[in-house]
Amino acid sequence: MKSGRFCPKCGSTEGPFIEGFCKKCFLRTTNFVEFPEIIHIDKCKECGKIKERFKLISANEQLLGEFINSKIKVSNLQEPQTTVDLFPLEDGNFEAKAAVKGFIGNVPLLFTKSIPIKFRLVLCDPCMRLSSNYWESELQIRYEKEPSDKEYQKISSEVKSFLAANREKDALSGLVSQSRTQKGFDFRMGSKRAGKLMADHYARKFNSEIVRSATLAGIDKKGKTKKRYTFCVRVKEE
Repeated sequence: MKSGRFCPKCGSTEGPFIEGFCKKCFLRTTNFVEFPEIIHIDKCKECGKIKERFKLISANEQLLGEFINSKIKVSNLQEPQTTVDLFPLEDGNFEAKAAVKGFIGNVPLLFTKSIPIKFRLVLCDPCMRLSSNYWESELQIRYEKEPSDKEYQKISSEVKSFLAANREKDALSGLVSQSRTQKGFDFRMGSKRAGKLMADHYARKFNSEIVRSATLAGIDKKGKTKKRYTFCVRVKEE
């Protein structure tokens, strides 16, 4: 809009004016928003989680948007609001449309940028351990006589389903190996917690007790002993 004022830098009489300068000149000399040119994110090729600082998070669009939002730096902008819209690309990456709006005085400002999101496929530490046959617990289920193939398939399916569902909370909740014995089944798992939870489940299911034992597996870099735990559940025949 026309006014009796003019910009001392470019001479424009077009408002609005911010701190004595026209909007264009003011924005050229003041940096309110810093967008990253590109964002590289480590993504596990096995479990699909992405690495945020020192933790792993699920790569769903909401959390990914929050992660990208954290990379946008906003300063000296009143009532800032940031939105990030994600658009999947054919190569499996994303393009983020980021927008930041706010005010300087009573003048509304809007900043936008398209940011390429590039995934670097890696193997996260928990998946690397599981692929290297790392295990902390073994679930043993024992019967009074040799169980059927059908029973083995049923228990195996239940164990795999539980571990997959529990993986979000426990990154080491994965099946490392499974085998049959003459009177039962053995399941080795990456996580001690997962083994205990599964043993508790089958103890309740079969109205049985859990026999627990532990063996020394080594010593870590801090000098702390590492153990492997065995949880044995005996099935009583009716």
